[in-house]
Amino acid sequence: MSTLERLIQGLGIKTVGDQINVANFPDPHGKPPKEYKLYSYPTPITAITVLEMIEADGYTPADLYDLLQWAQENWNGQSFVIGLNSIYEYQMKNKAIPPVPSVPALLYRGTLKSKSLALDAMVQTWTPKANFLAVKRGK
Repeated sequence: MSTLERLIQGLGIKTVGDQINVANFPDPHGKPPKEYKLYSYPTPITAITVLEMIEADGYTPADLYDLLQWAQENWNGQSFVIGLNSIYEYQMKNKAIPPVPSVPALLYRGTLKSKSLALDAMVQTWTPKANFLAVKRGK
């Protein structure tokens, strides 16, 4: 079982996007971050602004593995939490539409009453429901 599969299984996630696999998201590092920080905003915010604020605080955006490791002990199973440092170019079935940059997100699907790990399109402006995980690594 891969690290990715083990992390997903540990969270009891019922729905995982088809594109979330080791081939598309290889483990970029071996050791976990030294520190995590969750960013939330009361008003809509752009991804550029979020990235600038994370960087200004001395953090980097979380990748998929950071997101899943953090979630093992910290995710409430319902918040919408995004890792901006793992970008996947999602290709729609209609090849005339250009690929959509997408990022992994933990969320709760109320209609299905289950935890999910999905790719969310990297939009210009995120709603106040979005939370962004950042990490600080030891040297």
